[in-house]
Amino acid sequence: MRPGRPNGGGTSRKNVMAEIDHSLTRLGLDYVDLYQIHRLDPNTPMEETMEALHDVVKSGKARYIGASTIFAWQLEWMQNIAEKHGWTKFVSLQPQYNLIYREEEREIMPLCQDRKMAVVPWSPLAGGRCAHPWGTATERNKIDDVSPMVWNATNDVDKVVVDNLEKVAKEHGRGAVHREP
Repeated sequence: MRPGRPNGGGTSRKNVMAEIDHSLTRLGLDYVDLYQIHRLDPNTPMEETMEALHDVVKSGKARYIGASTIFAWQLEWMQNIAEKHGWTKFVSLQPQYNLIYREEEREIMPLCQDRKMAVVPWSPLAGGRCAHPWGTATERNKIDDVSPMVWNATNDVDKVVVDNLEKVAKEHGRGAVHREP
């Protein structure tokens, strides 16, 4: 992704085809095992994206395709498009999922189970919040500008979850061992 540049993002055919080549060049590989889109591009028809991803697989540049951060209805729609045309379907989904954010249990997880798709959560420790007692200063949270945008709006309810997690961990002899200054 190259914000502010023409064709610096999105899932149009042009971008999908260019970015797989850029990725392979950066990685020094002929193919990747999994090539996934990150969020749905509202400016590109789903059919265009699915056909382009299918062509990436057909060309041998990726073995499988996946998606990240997408609504259940969008995922099902795209899988149906692929089935209708005989194109490659998504084999995995990367949703945000952790003890603090469990919304995906409502629709995404059951859909992935029904579709026999792998789930590879992003931020399983909620940006580190589930990794240590609430308020612990770490090197990461001193320099991380992204996590506050994702997490700070829910501090009040998140603290309750983390405090309870710490309580359960201590009851099982797994409390915090190390606190950074």
